[in-house]
Amino acid sequence: NTDKQSIVLDLRSHRGREQLHSLIGDSDVVLHNMRPDAAQRAGLAAEEVRSRHPSVVLCAIQGYATGSGAENRPVYDDIAQAESGMVSVQAALSGRPSYVATVLADKASGMMAALAILAALRRRDRTRRGAVIEIPMVDVTTGFALLEHLAGETFDPAVGPPVYRRVTSPHRGPYRTADGWLSVTIYTAAQWERFLTHIGRADLLRDPRFASVAGRSANIDQLYRLLEELMPTTTTSNWLDLFAQLDIPAAEVRDVASVISERGARAITHTLAHPTEGKLRFLPLGVRIDGKQLRPDRPPPLLGEHTEQALRRRAGRTTTPETSARSTLG
Repeated sequence: NTDKQSIVLDLRSHRGREQLHSLIGDSDVVLHNMRPDAAQRAGLAAEEVRSRHPSVVLCAIQGYATGSGAENRPVYDDIAQAESGMVSVQAALSGRPSYVATVLADKASGMMAALAILAALRRRDRTRRGAVIEIPMVDVTTGFALLEHLAGETFDPAVGPPVYRRVTSPHRGPYRTADGWLSVTIYTAAQWERFLTHIGRADLLRDPRFASVAGRSANIDQLYRLLEELMPTTTTSNWLDLFAQLDIPAAEVRDVASVISERGARAITHTLAHPTEGKLRFLPLGVRIDGKQLRPDRPPPLLGEHTEQALRRRAGRTTTPETSARSTLG
């Protein structure tokens, strides 16, 4: 919630809903994560927003798509992962269905919402028309997480089973070295040729199982087992030096503590002072525009911190306790 303003309105009341629409009148985009029934009660139904504010871009993030029959069911990240098939894909690695260890659905849905909103705003530049955007978490997670896992089902009729074998192989790594753990991705034909030649296994390049992309994909477990056997024979540092010489991507496996404590050019955390919580560390987006890294400038606001300021700006007069939205809260 960095770089945001916090406005509190009582959307259960007619006055609160009218205050909301007053603010929408000054807005380009309205984004919410309510289910359709709740959005209707809050005055944020697509029909109402579009009729009152035809140039506004309205974006709703909800669990299931409208018309699915499940659009008013609650959804959290774990549910979206389970519905998308991603949890079952993880079974190939852990032996049982399991969640991805990050809030994948939440973050993917947020990114898709941002992309859709920007596309709608660009269209509005040309047409002066707003838009109604729906981001169903389950559908977005399915498309985001399973893109490569169509595999043989990409074709109609199918030419093989779903699930991308290379990334679900239990031997994929990371690999234990003599003193730690290493991640390495030997992917292209040229990379495999350089690596296998260096370790004295150029004979495998003539083996029909590994001589083509299709062959390596079908027999990837055997190549990954070869890496499992080799990696413990020397240190992580030695392997990194070798893979750098061979122009093969590799990295030491780092824990979270070492990543966030990085200093100097690779430092990633950014510190901001919060009025009640003290100093807080934040992660940047990782994006650079014109050489400048995007990072937050202001800490998360206090609840309702900007309510009166926003309503005063909209009304063009001082907001009194009687007209303040904050006074409507119980």
